[in-house]
Amino acid sequence: MKRKCSLKSLMIAIFLLCAVICAVGVIKMDTFPNQRIPLMTKPAFEKGWTYQAGGRQGTVDSFPFHRKDKTDTLILTAELPHLDGSEYLSFSNQYTSCQVFVDSVKIFDYGEETTAPFGSMLGNVSCNVPLKSQYSGKTISIRFEKQYSFAGFSVEEMLLGTGSEIRFYYAKANVGVLACTLLMAIIAVAMFILYLVQKAKRFKYNYRLFLHLSVVAFTGAMWILTDSLLPQFFLGSTIIITVLSFWSFMAMPIPVVNIVADFCNHGKKGLHLAQMVILLNMIVQTLLYMLNLADFPQMLLATHLILVFALICIVYALIRECKSREARFTNDILFAIFVLVLFGLVALADFYVSGTSNNNSLYYRWGIIIFVLLLTVVNIKRMGVFLEEWEQNRVLSKLAFTDIMTKTSNRSAYERYMDDKAGCDVKKANLSFILIDLNDLKKVNDTYGHSAGDQVLIDAARCIKKVLGNVGDVYRIGGDEFVVIIEGKDVDGQAYQAKLTEEIEKSNHKAKYPFTMAFGFASAKAEGCNDLKELQKKADLNMYLDKQNYKKQ
Repeated sequence: MKRKCSLKSLMIAIFLLCAVICAVGVIKMDTFPNQRIPLMTKPAFEKGWTYQAGGRQGTVDSFPFHRKDKTDTLILTAELPHLDGSEYLSFSNQYTSCQVFVDSVKIFDYGEETTAPFGSMLGNVSCNVPLKSQYSGKTISIRFEKQYSFAGFSVEEMLLGTGSEIRFYYAKANVGVLACTLLMAIIAVAMFILYLVQKAKRFKYNYRLFLHLSVVAFTGAMWILTDSLLPQFFLGSTIIITVLSFWSFMAMPIPVVNIVADFCNHGKKGLHLAQMVILLNMIVQTLLYMLNLADFPQMLLATHLILVFALICIVYALIRECKSREARFTNDILFAIFVLVLFGLVALADFYVSGTSNNNSLYYRWGIIIFVLLLTVVNIKRMGVFLEEWEQNRVLSKLAFTDIMTKTSNRSAYERYMDDKAGCDVKKANLSFILIDLNDLKKVNDTYGHSAGDQVLIDAARCIKKVLGNVGDVYRIGGDEFVVIIEGKDVDGQAYQAKLTEEIEKSNHKAKYPFTMAFGFASAKAEGCNDLKELQKKADLNMYLDKQNYKKQ
């Protein structure tokens, strides 16, 4: 065996060496023409731009271009190159209205005169301006105007290219967003499946945590995706994307609070209050937007304050729980919450200090992802501990209700069954009893010893299980007495007695100590019994009659 393994390893090593030499030779000495298609370059239009802001003028050295002036207006100007009519000017715009002019003629408007069913609302969008060929060589101006106090002027890139070039660029630039969204979606689906499996098996522990974590991952994935520029290229409508982004952001703390509430015995009032405040905030903001009184970005400060309040309630409950002796896994959750709070505070600080949203969105994104991954690990560890304890209890329970010698259920299991079925309608349950008693087991013990008697019991149990084990439950209820309980099936007692006798005869041909059995069958339907005890007595009586017949032989 060792020689075969060493020969196999040698052959694998020889192949790998040949493969390396072959690959190096092909790469170094290949003279065929290069068939690789070059990657599409960034369709940038970032040279020649100037800016005006608050009486100041200057040259835009590079993009991203950020300014947080006290002025409410920023104007970017450049001269358009030669155009063939298929190009778009594309630039990111974060919560400011903008208008695009070519030689003082407005060709694009976002947020100034545009309307929506419940009023206009600005978001983190990509403005895509179609350009005609006659615009070649003309001056293009982009006028940005603040609509929200927190917003600054931030233009991440300035692109000029065809629609496919711009879509490809944004898809490539947002690979990280797609990866994060996919990861969160996979976690959401996996946690939901685990929740359904555990619910179906009715495990006796709080498996709802998997459902809550699934909702956290789902809302996180929804927010990460809608906070990026990608959905705009599929849905077109920027307002519905912005609404979904704010809804998912506001709703995200609710399942987090649910997770903590399920773990903690302390601070539940504060956690419940936090949930109510979050839900009230979502309802009020949605109604105000529908009534065209305020939009979500205008109420963002209230959302942030409520988020901080919810985090304070969560941390308070977890710290109180950590001090209690029965706390388990609480430290792990507290660490996950600490990571989320840390990233959240950094994101909030960046948002209100810099006035831009790209970095703070990135901080939030990583905070949520790390938080979900940590909680996933905690939940899996918790499930592992439960399954380990559950398996230990199952094994102990099986040992407690199993006859060690014959591997059948024991008298304790039989009595538990009888207690559970006490008072049941035996006719409706279609119960049948088979009582089996070994003949002359005492003689075997006295003649050959108790080890011989034990072997007879083992052989007898094997025969009973082989014939009746798939029909009903087999119990050893005394030294040489077995009972088989059959439920919900019509049984021919004589047929099974004949099968059991045949199986015993086969066993006796090989057995050192042959044996026979007395057989007593009773069916609730056939006997007209009304209760369990009566049915048992009928089977016992029939077994006694069979044993008397054996003794007369």
